[in-house]
Amino acid sequence: MTAAINLIILLTLMLLLVAGGTWVAVALGVTGLVGFHAFLGAGMAKTIGWITFNMMNNFIMVAVPLFILMGQLILRGGFGERLYQGVSNWIEGIPGGLLHGNILSCSIFAAISGSSSATAATIGTVALPALEKRGYDRKLTVGSLAAGGTLGLLIPPSLQLILYGVLTETSVGQLFIAGIIPGIILSVLFMVYILIRAKMRPTLQPAGLEKASWKTKFSSIVQMLPMGSLIVMVLGGIYTGVVTPTESAALGALGALALCLVYRTLSWEALKDALRDTVRVTTMILFIMIAANLFTSALVNLRIPLLIRDIIISSGFPPLMILLFIYVTYLVLGCFFDGVSILIITTPIFSPLILKLGHDPIWYGVVMVLLIEVGAITPPVGLNLFVIQGLRPQYPSSDVILGSAPFFCVILVMVAIITAWPELALWLPGRMQ
Repeated sequence: MTAAINLIILLTLMLLLVAGGTWVAVALGVTGLVGFHAFLGAGMAKTIGWITFNMMNNFIMVAVPLFILMGQLILRGGFGERLYQGVSNWIEGIPGGLLHGNILSCSIFAAISGSSSATAATIGTVALPALEKRGYDRKLTVGSLAAGGTLGLLIPPSLQLILYGVLTETSVGQLFIAGIIPGIILSVLFMVYILIRAKMRPTLQPAGLEKASWKTKFSSIVQMLPMGSLIVMVLGGIYTGVVTPTESAALGALGALALCLVYRTLSWEALKDALRDTVRVTTMILFIMIAANLFTSALVNLRIPLLIRDIIISSGFPPLMILLFIYVTYLVLGCFFDGVSILIITTPIFSPLILKLGHDPIWYGVVMVLLIEVGAITPPVGLNLFVIQGLRPQYPSSDVILGSAPFFCVILVMVAIITAWPELALWLPGRMQ
């Protein structure tokens, strides 16, 4: 009973701080410190420094700034525009036209950036003017871009999967590879939805657009080769066991820099901007991680995760109902918190429960990221909604929200599929060298 009361007190304090406009990281950190001092005593509070140091003193964490730098260099080097134009030449004649290009381009760029918002911003910056000029339906356009950006959370390299691997001591390399097949299937499901909508309402796309010639199509492959080679180098090295995820991140950043130098697309000013944004995003993530780790460490020391696990297990509910409870919890949290905060808060609580139910931690990591993806397009704090809205502030926010809603449902369908067939996430990792 004492643990339950402590949990209520800490959650109430955290929610009050967030509701009062406090940064999420500050709210989590303050709540964690209160938990240590009020419930665990001053002696336990002395271990806070060691807890923080031990979490950050992890070699795999070096991959975070390196993957962010790789994405920033690709963004500043203008390779997103090359990618979108190359993809567009191949799919413009399909029902749905360039809307499929949004999804395909986001899928490929996600395998470089590892970031949902960066993927949405990069492809959106290039795609929105082209789609507006041709007269595509506005809601479906912005919805496909916001949803396509969520693929950056799942398709490796994914920053969320790195953080999950660190927190649960799960192989990040296997987590990366586990996200490939679900990421591809989700991309296909997005495109199937667009295809069905385009077939049902042909007016969603303009008629009579000139198709690219075969010569143009094959020449556009050259435009996509830089991105493709970088993806093969990063993921191929991890899958074959030649390099670790951290080493692949270093190779990816070096490869991105080499491409920018070869194509002469990166000025000194752009390089400084890339480095500055890398530092900014990295420090933001680490700030949230440190604060959330204080919060979750206080919960663990108060034995709250074990209490929650025992209560749920002893409730007599079937395993599927428990999974649905976890899924709904993520959907609710996605309305109020960013993905990194959700991951760090919930992982210590739900991971013991998932293991107790007999589920594979790699499978759970992929499912959790899928559920976090939903939060990226869920109002009121869905980050991708703000990113796309920021690219076209003259659009009403309702267009972005309503345009993203069907893709919200598609992601839930993908969650159901991977819950029914966990092998979709576990097959490739089981064949790694």
